[in-house]
This record gives sequence, structure tokens and C-alpha cells, in this order.
Amino acid sequence: MTDVQPYAFGRAAAEPAAAAAIGGLDKLGDRLARKLRALIEPYCGSRPGVTAKAPDNTMFMMWDACVPSFVSLSLYRLLPMKGVVTLRIDATLISQLVDRFYGGRGNSSPAEKIEFTPTETRLINRLSGQIMSAVVDSWAEITRLEPILASRETGIAQAEIMAADADVVVQSFEVDLGVKEKFLIEIVYPHEGLAGIEMPAGTRRVEEPKVRDAVWQAQLESRALQVR
Repeated sequence: MTDVQPYAFGRAAAEPAAAAAIGGLDKLGDRLARKLRALIEPYCGSRPGVTAKAPDNTMFMMWDACVPSFVSLSLYRLLPMKGVVTLRIDATLISQLVDRFYGGRGNSSPAEKIEFTPTETRLINRLSGQIMSAVVDSWAEITRLEPILASRETGIAQAEIMAADADVVVQSFEVDLGVKEKFLIEIVYPHEGLAGIEMPAGTRRVEEPKVRDAVWQAQLESRALQVR
């Protein structure tokens, strides 16, 4: 018996629950995009385009590698969901909204920044709170969530979010303000947190076909027969 392989008990059982929650998250995308559009419009003075992308099931390190060094990160607890939920807003989007709110056209390309101005910080505080309220409202049909702000950071290096190999689900929204550049707002959910969400009665779950693993059955029988 030298070919013993590790097995994580409970992980397989959590997969259907996670799949159901992710499926629900996908359905909430368009609804949340409409809410984001309504939230951003007062700041930019025109109706922006906000497009929801399909949730991306990935590892934290893969998402981390694509995030700019300077960005707005707001870390939240969405109780009773386990883990930290991260809200990312592009720094250039914040600058554009502040410029437009005070009468500018947002056409300038500011030099690379290393910190937000006090006005931009106030906008981040207000907008991120509004976005998380919209997230909670969108989730209301699935489960009741309570947002608690943990911290705000301006870069991944400063934020202690989760392990590099942790599984996450990224929900992205592309914001179009009518300029050449498109901006991103992203919500990063811990996979473990989504797996712990209890779907309400009557909600259709993503059913996985139950396939009998003949190889596993044979190995189990063989090991059992060796027990004295």
C-alpha cells in the first residue's frame, strides 16, 4: 500500500453548492450592471455603458497578476459569507468621475499616480459603499448579506486578502464613459464563501450528473480486503 493518495473530505460535497451559487451570481450580473449604471450616472453627467461579464472561476494569483499596481481596493465581509470579498475600481475611472463631476470632460490623460487626492478618496468611500449596497440588494432573493468594511487599500501589495492559490470567482463589469479607454469594476468572491451559501427553497440548483467511479470503487474494495 505505497500508492496512498490524499483526499479532502467535504470538498466534493461543497462543489454542487458552489456551482449553484455561481449560477445565481451569473443571473445577477445584468441586474447589478443596471444598478451600477444608475450609480455612476450622477458623477459623470451622462448615461454610461456598463456591461456585465460572465463570472470567472480562477485562482487569486491569476487575478492578482492582472491588477494594476495602483488601484482602489475595498475589502468587505459579507456576513454570513466566509472570507473577504474584494471590490476593485480602476484608479483612472475614479479620476475620470471626479473630473467630470466638477465640469471637466474627462479627456485628459493624467500622469501615472501613486496616491488619490482627498476628493478622489471621498468619492471612493461614497461610491464603494453604494456599490456594496447594490450588491447586497441584488443578492436579496438568494440570501441576506450584511456588508462590513474591513479596509481600503491602493494596491495588492498592501492588501492581505487571501492565499495566492485560493480559488476565487471574479465578477467583472466594463464601464464605458464614451472615451477610448474602458474601465473595470470587479467583485472578487472567495470560492469557499460561495460554497457556504444556502440556496433558498425553490431555487433551482445546478445539478451535476452522478457518475459511479468504477476505478475508485475497485481501489476501495481492494484496500478494504487488506484490512485484518
